[in-house]
Amino acid sequence: MFMAEMGHLYNIITFLALSPTLISTFSITPRTTITSLTKLHTATTDEQKTTASAFPSSPQQTLPPSRLQKAQRILEELQLDPNTLLETELTDKTLPYRPLDVDQTITSPITTRWSPNANVAEPLIKYDPIAAEKLLFRQPTKWLIRNVQIAFPLGNWVLGVAWDLVNQNEKENRRKRANQLLRTITGLGPAIIKGGQALASRPDLMPAEYLDALQKLQDDVPTYDNAIAVKTVEDELNIAFGDVFELVSEEPVAAASIGQVYKARLLSNGDTVALKIQRPNCEEVIALDLYILRWWSGIYNAIFRALNRDIDFQSIIDDFGELIYRELDYVAEAANAQRFAELYSVTLKDVFVPKIYSELTTSKVLTMEWVDGFRLTDSETLDKYALDRKKLLDTLIQCSLRQILENGFFHADPHAGNL
Repeated sequence: MFMAEMGHLYNIITFLALSPTLISTFSITPRTTITSLTKLHTATTDEQKTTASAFPSSPQQTLPPSRLQKAQRILEELQLDPNTLLETELTDKTLPYRPLDVDQTITSPITTRWSPNANVAEPLIKYDPIAAEKLLFRQPTKWLIRNVQIAFPLGNWVLGVAWDLVNQNEKENRRKRANQLLRTITGLGPAIIKGGQALASRPDLMPAEYLDALQKLQDDVPTYDNAIAVKTVEDELNIAFGDVFELVSEEPVAAASIGQVYKARLLSNGDTVALKIQRPNCEEVIALDLYILRWWSGIYNAIFRALNRDIDFQSIIDDFGELIYRELDYVAEAANAQRFAELYSVTLKDVFVPKIYSELTTSKVLTMEWVDGFRLTDSETLDKYALDRKKLLDTLIQCSLRQILENGFFHADPHAGNL
């Protein structure tokens, strides 16, 4: 039985040694693998001869090594040392590459946003609260002024709500206070606006009047100067704006916490595109605001611990910071959009993902195909185009379930402005 199985193993190894195409599926190169397997082939042949002579017919002879030991020996032979790989593969002087020194670094002009085993594209600059704290703590003037800029407007709103409660007319003044909070948040920068957007989708925390007001933060934030936006595109893409783009509308069609979007046309082919441009100094403002929020959350942590409540506000701010830093890198966003298209726009016929223009995209500028659309809550337009609400809802549910249950790659911000 043992000799028969050794014969089968020998045949399999011989087949592998003669099949470079099959071997290419391994993580090592075909030539090196064939060399190694050829050595194993020879050793196996010699071993078979030795085994045959060692066991002519007598059952009293020492039993051969177990099949497990044989398998382990074969596996050890296949697990090549990297130095052996370089030695066998790269000593051929006809090849266009040479062995690398141990300390030599491989550099590439291409920067990928996909790290090993990552399910989503990673931003080039990641949120690091410890590094931010070390940097900003040495700049007290900056964060003290920013503290005042945040605390006074929000404090004024809190006092107004408290005054309404004292006078027992909070409900009558609720919409007024909601609009006051909206104006306050829109003037406080991207990080605070992001926090307001999160509150806009929390009916368990906010009354309906506040939800209605804060939902405007999702796509109706005050814009910044068009000249600054054009200059950002020129600096990022190293082009003259008018040589590549023609604005369909001089004003942005939408503005959100981190950037604003223009409808433009590519002069090279006439394609209509959505041009998303990041706000100036966005990362610096967000880093400063996160530092301040994290400092105050540490104070709240101490207060709640004194009240025997285990709530870690700093962890909440750190998670928030990690998420918002992901949105700052438009190249990562483009990579995720392309991955989304691969997974869902092919398998689901009613799902369409806009094309990304990678050559016109950087970490601060995103160029993608323009698609006309409207919100799912826009009943008037749904009726105008006689769209089947049930089919739309079914497509949304099927796509969402596949995102979450099949691939684990899903749209994690499905607020009203994105549906």
